[in-house]
Amino acid sequence: MVREIAAQGIPIRAVMIGRDLQDSNGDVARQYRLGAQAAVLIRPDGYVACRCESAAGDPAALLGAAVSMALGREPVSAVGLLRAS
Repeated sequence: MVREIAAQGIPIRAVMIGRDLQDSNGDVARQYRLGAQAAVLIRPDGYVACRCESAAGDPAALLGAAVSMALGREPVSAVGLLRAS
């Protein structure tokens, strides 16, 4: 899904704690309130646009919905599974 979003000209990058970003003290996870299955969509200005507590269901669909919501294309109520921060 990240490639599909990028192909639309939307600058996006997926970063995984422990793989792409070291967080040995847990500071990043604590700051962003990230549990083992949580994800956040962070805008380029650092604002947390959306938070998802678990990856249950279809992660690609969740990401697509979160990006649409952050861009104002889809209202929060239509997303349903996501909680804006």
